[in-house]
Amino acid sequence: MPVRQSIELVGKALHDKTLSPKTLAFKMVVQCRRAVQLATAEAITSGRRDGVDTPGLEWYLVYMWLMFLYAAEEDASRLDFFVDVLVAVRSRYNEDTEWIFRGQPFDWSNLDDQWPCWGLAIAEVMHTTACYIPDADNSEVRSHALQHRPGALRRRRRLHLSVRCETGPILAGDPPPDTPEGRGWARGRARWLNRHMFHARLWALGIYADPDWAMMTVAGHLESLALPEDVWRSKPDDVIVPRELDMEAGMIWLRVAGARMFMCRKVWGRDSKIDPGRSRGTWKGVAGYHPDRWAHWKDILRALVEGEKGEWRPNVMEAAKVSIASLRCV
Repeated sequence: MPVRQSIELVGKALHDKTLSPKTLAFKMVVQCRRAVQLATAEAITSGRRDGVDTPGLEWYLVYMWLMFLYAAEEDASRLDFFVDVLVAVRSRYNEDTEWIFRGQPFDWSNLDDQWPCWGLAIAEVMHTTACYIPDADNSEVRSHALQHRPGALRRRRRLHLSVRCETGPILAGDPPPDTPEGRGWARGRARWLNRHMFHARLWALGIYADPDWAMMTVAGHLESLALPEDVWRSKPDDVIVPRELDMEAGMIWLRVAGARMFMCRKVWGRDSKIDPGRSRGTWKGVAGYHPDRWAHWKDILRALVEGEKGEWRPNVMEAAKVSIASLRCV
């Protein structure tokens, strides 16, 4: 397949820490052009070109963005680097307008126009928890874009639901044992939080417009704290995603993208295929963003910080204190 080599070269570049953001952005775009040229030549030679879309473009974008997102979550100290890469891609390259993507002129500067690829990549990484589940040989499950179709990691997750209960506390924030498996779970926890941090930054900066993830994460992981304790306390079988880890993810979005969430007025209708705006707790207002809902979230965090929600691990309480301080600034 003519696109494969370009994808492999980009995969290596994504992990090359000697490259600047502009250089990596250049390599990503150049390899896309190479993939398109080879795929177009193959389509012409074989006479099998379908439709008006530019050959190879969508295939390349899907797997490039998947690898990009997985590379970004590996190291919290490089999150700003990958944000700068996206800024460079969007601002410096506009000469590929002759390409056709989903029947429309292609534009590097608009990730929302690439949503069938960019959005698919985001959905793939945000829906799967397999990123932090160690294999039997104690190495972490990693996503290799050339080996897995989108959705493969979610299927793989179901194979790991019988993990031992002692892994739950590690994911919740307890110090891991000094073993390969323990360190693997701790790295997986860090990747999960880095993932939310990165996506919250991208949305806060307006690099993509979709407001779903912010609402789903905050409403889904924090609003239930307004319900009775037996609803939201972690249970022994919560070994894949302990409540504490989800809460920290929700607080990351409030802390990083809180200003944009406060200004957003997106409301989801009843006919929506997904309903990220529905209440997961006692919220009775609109199914979406609203200043009163913002106040509701602040009340939940205040109750948590003031001890009204019982005892929690130090990492959860510290995250709550930092988050509520950030909310006061909005």
